[in-house]
Amino acid sequence: MTPPSPIAGVARSRSWVRGCFVVETRPEAGPVDRAAVLLLPPLGYEETASYRPLRVLADHLAAAGRLVQRLDWPGLGDSALDPGDPARGPDTLSIVGALVEALRARGFERVVGVGVRAGGLLAAAAGGFDALALWGVPPTGRRYLREERAFQRLSAKAFGPAPESAPPLPDGAREAGGFVYPASLVEALGALDLAAALAASPPAQVLFLPREGT
Repeated sequence: MTPPSPIAGVARSRSWVRGCFVVETRPEAGPVDRAAVLLLPPLGYEETASYRPLRVLADHLAAAGRLVQRLDWPGLGDSALDPGDPARGPDTLSIVGALVEALRARGFERVVGVGVRAGGLLAAAAGGFDALALWGVPPTGRRYLREERAFQRLSAKAFGPAPESAPPLPDGAREAGGFVYPASLVEALGALDLAAALAASPPAQVLFLPREGT
C-alpha cells in the first residue's frame, strides 16, 4: 500500500517502465494540468542525498494540479539491473525517452523535465521535452566523471582504502562513494555534452539553476 502524502489532496502510485521504478504523484481530486513533470534525479550517492527533496518537490507540484513522475535510474533504488550490469549504459540513456513518450501517449500536451546534476545531462541528451529546468548540471559528462573521481578520492581519504578481500572492479568501471559505474555507463556519460544536446533538440524554454557550495 502506498503511504499517504504529507500534503493534503495529493496521491502517489508506483509502476515500472521498462524495468525502471517510477513514483507518480498527482492531485487526489480536481483537474490535472495538461503539462506533466518528469523529475530526473542525479546518479550515485547524489541520488540518495536528493531523494527526500525531490519527493517534497513532487508533492508541491502535484498539490498545484500537476502530474509528476520521479524515477530510480536502472541499477539504483528499486529499479531493475545489478549496479555493475553492462546494460546500465544503454538502459540509462534510453529510459528518459521512453518515459516522455509514455506521458505523451496518455494525452499530456507538454512534458517538462527537471534534471539534477547528471540527470540534467541525460534529460538534455534524450531530448523531446517542451521545457527543461537544469539544476547544477555539469557542462559535459567528462566533467561529471572527473568530479566523481575527486569524490572517490575524498571518500577513500576519509574512510580508508577498500579491503584487500574486495573483488576488483571490472575493466573500465569506476566507483564513487560506494556506487559502481559499469564501463558501459562510464563510456555513455563521457560522450555527453550539454550545449550540443540542447542545440540538437532545443526545448522552447530552458531554466539553468546553479549548484550551491563547492
